[in-house]
Amino acid sequence: MSTLTVRHPESGWLHSALRAIENTVIGIAEGHEIYAQYRKLSRLSNAELARRGLTREQVPQAAVRASQVF
Repeated sequence: MSTLTVRHPESGWLHSALRAIENTVIGIAEGHEIYAQYRKLSRLSNAELARRGLTREQVPQAAVRASQVF
């Protein structure tokens, strides 16, 4: 009689590699979203930013906050 040993799918190098790839893809997507928000906000005039309650210096932080949908 033979015995077959199967490792749990969440252990081992393949799972770790796939998890790393998944995290990388998620990070890239988040980076693109932040960049898109930054470009959108940075194109606004100072008056338009003020109407949104922002200064030009606050644009980077606002872009990060606005893209925290993930």
